[in-house]
Amino acid sequence: MEELDVIVIGAGLSGICALHTLSETQRDVPLTFLALESRSEIGGTWAFFKYPGFRNDSSMFTFGFSFNPWSKTKHVVEGSEIKAYLNETVDKFDLRQYIKTNTAVTKCDFSTKTGKWTVTTNDKTYVASYIVSATGYYDYSKPHFPTYDGTSEFTSNGGIIMHSQFWDESLSLKDKTVSIIGSGATAITILPTLVSQGVKVNLIQRSPTYIVPMPSTEDNFVSKIVLSVFPSYGFTLFRYFHIWLGYFFYWYCTWFPSLARAGIKTAAFFSLNVSSGDFRENYNRHFTPKYNPWQQRLCLSPDNDFYSSVTKPNCKVYTSRIKRFNSKGIELLDGQTIQTDILVYATGLTLLPLGGIALTVDGEAKKPADTVMYKSYHPSSIPNLFVLTGYLNSSWTLRVELTMDYVGRILKKMKRQRLDFCYPVFDDKDKLADLLGFNSGYIVRGKGLMPQQGKGSPWKMWQNYARDWWEMTMGSLDDGVMKFGTIETGEEKKLNYAEKRKAQGRGNLKRRPRHKMSIFE
Repeated sequence: MEELDVIVIGAGLSGICALHTLSETQRDVPLTFLALESRSEIGGTWAFFKYPGFRNDSSMFTFGFSFNPWSKTKHVVEGSEIKAYLNETVDKFDLRQYIKTNTAVTKCDFSTKTGKWTVTTNDKTYVASYIVSATGYYDYSKPHFPTYDGTSEFTSNGGIIMHSQFWDESLSLKDKTVSIIGSGATAITILPTLVSQGVKVNLIQRSPTYIVPMPSTEDNFVSKIVLSVFPSYGFTLFRYFHIWLGYFFYWYCTWFPSLARAGIKTAAFFSLNVSSGDFRENYNRHFTPKYNPWQQRLCLSPDNDFYSSVTKPNCKVYTSRIKRFNSKGIELLDGQTIQTDILVYATGLTLLPLGGIALTVDGEAKKPADTVMYKSYHPSSIPNLFVLTGYLNSSWTLRVELTMDYVGRILKKMKRQRLDFCYPVFDDKDKLADLLGFNSGYIVRGKGLMPQQGKGSPWKMWQNYARDWWEMTMGSLDDGVMKFGTIETGEEKKLNYAEKRKAQGRGNLKRRPRHKMSIFE
């Protein structure tokens, strides 16, 4: 068995961020680490999805890493560019040496006797002191795939059904009619791409979502001045501008939902640029959601691509529930029948915490749903497990970087003070809430699978970058909730000032007695 300090599970965006932080931490304390990636290449989501138009839905200035800022003015880009950026980052910081592909983790067991994780994979067994889970939270193999009556009738007559998560790139769409089922980010992305290729497209949505138009390129007059005056720091300034722009937009939407709703609705109306016809007469039905902004994620329409596409003659929008499929296509509950050749399910994800890995402590199974997340990253009462989860209302990367910076501080403390374990204790079972806090379909369907959150710090998952930055960057590691200790003595080590100086190589002062605390209550 190979023994390491840290095992990172996954080599997508979160895993790459984790590796970079660990490589930086390695400069201060001895640290061995490895990322285990189940697929044959790195990139996670950005190497997996293949559907037309696949792109980011937040600015690359914030979705990119702070340690390797996005340096192109076009900041809404296709998935292939993001995949290339991730590979470039890995090579730039020499991280590929820490990645092992084609290695799927199946089980992780923590021993309270040794203070180590035993990590079982399809290849070999590893032993590690800490695990960083960078698996994301959805199931790569099983998307949400609702069933309808008449499916076999449709397929037996030559109809084709596929899910966007498993797009068939070999399939020719020439002279075909494609019907997209769904109204989320995936559907909003696929539609403009197919319409621009001349494909006849139908969008079938049960209810509309908020779609916000935004320029895909930072090439306005002010941006050009910034780049000319600050050629070395211009893109970093863009990053901070988009961080705070997104933060204040979310704040405005949640505090003034009626005004935000009216503003987005007005922007959408003028983006359609129609004065008559179906969209003007049925505008509310097709483009006005029933919920307030940011109760679900907002969708992005870069350069107004979605709104300009739905008004073209080869595109039509239907807002109704599906009754059944038939030999020709789809029957809606409102009585309409849509003839189609190909049905594309853009119906969303299935949640899967920790990548579905079996998690045990001393052989006893631990379900993520039975835990509460401490500072959005550490499941309660499970030692030495750090889970990376991003924002829902902003770029995923922002919280992942904050979390890994905090984890880096934790690892330095434990190495310098010769500690073996850390775990948070949640003792207020009456104050629980669902972890993600949104009412998107995939979140509602996954209720009961994900860890929970509390209703206040440090147990609440704030969708607030400013607050998280303060807590994760300036907050003390010794907050009374996170327990640190050693395996040998079964005691918690609390080093005094003299011991801290010695651990940091700054003196050899006399030690004081250690305070005792039982572990793993």
